[in-house]
Amino acid sequence: MNNIIIEKKWMIPSLPFVWGPLEFPSNGVDLPDELPFSLGVNPETGCLIQRPNNLVRSALSIAYSKGSTLSGLMDDGGIGKGYADDFINFIQKSSQEFKLDDLKVLEIGCGNGYLLKCLADKGADVLGIEPGDHGQIGSKKWGVPIIQDNFPSSTINEKFDLILTFAVLEHVENPVEFLSLIKNNLSDDGILIIAVPDEGPYINSGDVSTLFHEHWSYFDTNTLLSTVRLAGYMDLKCELSGYGGSIFCSMKKSDVNFELSIDDIQSAKTLANNYIDQSRKHVETFNIYVNEIYSKGETLAIYVPGRAVNALSIGNTEIGTTRFIDDNPLLVNTYFPGFDIPIENRQSLISRPTDNVIIMSRTFGDKLAMELKAQLPSHVDIITIDCLLLS
Repeated sequence: MNNIIIEKKWMIPSLPFVWGPLEFPSNGVDLPDELPFSLGVNPETGCLIQRPNNLVRSALSIAYSKGSTLSGLMDDGGIGKGYADDFINFIQKSSQEFKLDDLKVLEIGCGNGYLLKCLADKGADVLGIEPGDHGQIGSKKWGVPIIQDNFPSSTINEKFDLILTFAVLEHVENPVEFLSLIKNNLSDDGILIIAVPDEGPYINSGDVSTLFHEHWSYFDTNTLLSTVRLAGYMDLKCELSGYGGSIFCSMKKSDVNFELSIDDIQSAKTLANNYIDQSRKHVETFNIYVNEIYSKGETLAIYVPGRAVNALSIGNTEIGTTRFIDDNPLLVNTYFPGFDIPIENRQSLISRPTDNVIIMSRTFGDKLAMELKAQLPSHVDIITIDCLLLS
């Protein structure tokens, strides 16, 4: 693998600027409904990245101050509790040499503070930092201290035994620099634990739905480890989460400069390049499918529409009477920016079936297809996105 890999680029003229569920089909006057998206490859690690863009930077600054809810927030019930319990389990495994009730803990990008509350209940001395207003709401709700600011912050000068970031690093434009700055607040024997979305399955399958303006880096395990080592850390544990599709990694500061594997970087670059080629082809296949339905005068429901809006936007697809269906009750009657299609629940689809249903979820696609085939009339054509792309 000694051949030089030329990193590919893909300039997408327009992608929906999604930062949370909307009451109306627009982000409003202070945020755009769509922005360009430039995809590329990090030459140092081979990681798939969103290339720098000042328009995106400006929009993200506003979205974060509002309190972006793109990533699932931890909470005391449902999906949020699943995220929290799983991450706490990894924290406990990674810090066995310490007792939680002896730890001074900082969480960067702490959201509503629920994770801090859980650690405080176990005796830890906790502090959070979060730029969005929801951090201050959570601070009052859970009784934990949260500074409203971005990291690094001049208000945080002390050292911590444990520093946490959950679903943060992918939002940082320069992750190596960000991780390096964290060292200033990490005690000599302290542990840094991070969690990022596992983009490996999306990269390997060419899934364009994983692209968001909020995410600058798309890590798999290989590129995350390269990033961590490049920032001057010794990785202790790195494993896939048991819940929610994340990669967990714990680390300590290292006095040794790691030399990254050239083969690992070349392999990552090849995967990233293949993703760019494959995802462009998949967008074309998806949009041919949608256009053929409308050419026949038939109707279409898109199940889990959040996984479809990128392809629809890139293909500039005629959406006609397309309906959006999702099982998440928090999304019902909300919108995606630029799509005047309210999200409905499953019962609405059962009551008023369409001629065709495409299920965009890769994780639950087969399960949903089986359920819908038992609930919808036999003439409804139901297909999963995996089956479509393999046909």
